[in-house]
Amino acid sequence: MTIATTRAYEAERRRLTRHRAIAASILGAVLVLLFGIVDYFMFRPHFPALMGTRVISSLASTMILVLLRRPFGRRHPFALAIVLALEVALAIAGIPVWLTGANTPYVSISLLILSLAALFPWTRTQAAGLSVALTGLFIAGAMLHGVPDPGAFLTQVSAIVVTGVIAVVITDISERMRSREFAARWALRAASHEKTRLVHDLAQKTSALETLNQELQTVNQEMEDLLYVASHDLRAPLINIEGFTNELRLGLSDLRQHTNGGADANAVCTDLGESLGFIQSAIRRMDGLITGLLNVSRIATRTNPTEDVHLQAAVEKIIESFRYQLDQQRIHATVGPLPTVRGDALRLNQVFSNLIDNAIKYMGHSVSRSIEIGTHSGNGMPRFFVKDSGPGIPVESQDTVFRLFRRLAKGVPGEGLGLTMVRKIVEKHGGRIWIESAPGQGTTFWFTLPGPAYRDRVEN
Repeated sequence: MTIATTRAYEAERRRLTRHRAIAASILGAVLVLLFGIVDYFMFRPHFPALMGTRVISSLASTMILVLLRRPFGRRHPFALAIVLALEVALAIAGIPVWLTGANTPYVSISLLILSLAALFPWTRTQAAGLSVALTGLFIAGAMLHGVPDPGAFLTQVSAIVVTGVIAVVITDISERMRSREFAARWALRAASHEKTRLVHDLAQKTSALETLNQELQTVNQEMEDLLYVASHDLRAPLINIEGFTNELRLGLSDLRQHTNGGADANAVCTDLGESLGFIQSAIRRMDGLITGLLNVSRIATRTNPTEDVHLQAAVEKIIESFRYQLDQQRIHATVGPLPTVRGDALRLNQVFSNLIDNAIKYMGHSVSRSIEIGTHSGNGMPRFFVKDSGPGIPVESQDTVFRLFRRLAKGVPGEGLGLTMVRKIVEKHGGRIWIESAPGQGTTFWFTLPGPAYRDRVEN
C-alpha cells in the first residue's frame, strides 16, 4: 500500500478499535457485576473480596469508557482496549485464582477472553502481549496456593497457551484480510472518484461542445443567409450592368454608322468593342459565380421532397449524358450495382454528376483512363465511391478541395463550386464525404448516404 493508503488504513483501524472497545467496556461494566451471583454460591467465604473486585472492575470499565469517548481515547484506543481486556480478565479469573487456586472454574473465562481478542483489529504483537499477560496471571495466582495436581495444572496452562496462540494466529490472519479488503476498497473508491471526475469533466466538455455546436450552427446559418442575400442582391446590379453594356454596344454600332468610316473613328470603335466584350465576358463569369453561390446556399435553405431514389438507373442516365465527353477523351466508365437510398433525387443527381464531371475534367494525360462508380455495404450506412485513374490529389490539398472556389489546376473550366455543393448535399442527407488519393494513383471520392432501412431505423 502507498503511504496515503497506509495512513488511511491505520486511521480506520484506530476508529474500529475504539468503537469495539466502547461496546466491550459497557458490557464489562455490566457483566462483571453479574458474576457476584455465582460468587455468592460457589465462593461464599471469599464473596466480600470477590464482590469488591467486581465493583472495582466495573468502575475501571466505566473509566475506560469515559476515556474512550474523549480525545485521549481517539489517540490511544489500542492501549485502552488492552487495559480493558486485562482488568476484566483479572476481575473475572485472575482474582479467583489468587484466592482459591488453579482449580477455579473461572479459568475457562480467560480462554473466552483470549478468543474474543480476535474480534479487535489488533496487531499480532498486541494479541501476543495479551496472551502472555493472561497466562502469567494464571500461573502466578496458582503458585500462591501450590499445585496439588500437576497434571490438571499443566492441562489448564496448556489450554491457555494454545488458546493464546490461536488468538495470535487468528488476529494475524484477520489483520491481513482486513488490510487486503481495505486496499481493495481504497482502490475502488479511488476508481469511483476518478470515474466521477471523468464524468464531470465529460459533462462539462459535452456542455461546452453543445454550446459551441449551437454557436457554430448559428454562425453557419448566418453565413448561409448572408451568402443567399449577397448572391441574390448582386444579381440586380449585374443585370443592370449587362443591360447598359448592351446599350453601349448598340450606341457604338450607331456611332460607327455616323463616322463615315474614318480610320481614327474605326480604331476607337474597335477598342471600345473589345472593351465591351471583356466587360460582358466578366459579367458572364460573375453571373456564373453568383448562380453557383445561390445553388450552394439553396442546398441548406431549400429542400425537395424526400423519396426513394433508385441510384442504379439515375447514375446510368448521368453516364449517358456525359457520353460525348467520355468518348472524346477515351474514358471507360463502369457502374457497379447501386442500391436504393432515401433522399432528394435532384440533389443526389448533382452529387454524382459533379463527381463524374470532376473526374473527366481532371483526367489529364493518364495512360489508363477509367471512371468506376460503385458501393460497399457495411453495418452502417452504405458507402459509395467514384474512382478515377487520373493523376491523383496531393495529401496537402485533400482538405481544401471541398472549399469554395478551390481548384486544383489552372485552365480547367469551372468555378470551383462543384465539390463544395457535393459536400453540402451529402451532409444535408446525414452522410459524410472523404478522399483517398495519392499522386499517380488516381482519386477515390467516398461518401455515405442513408438507405431506406437505415433511415427508418433512425426515425423510429
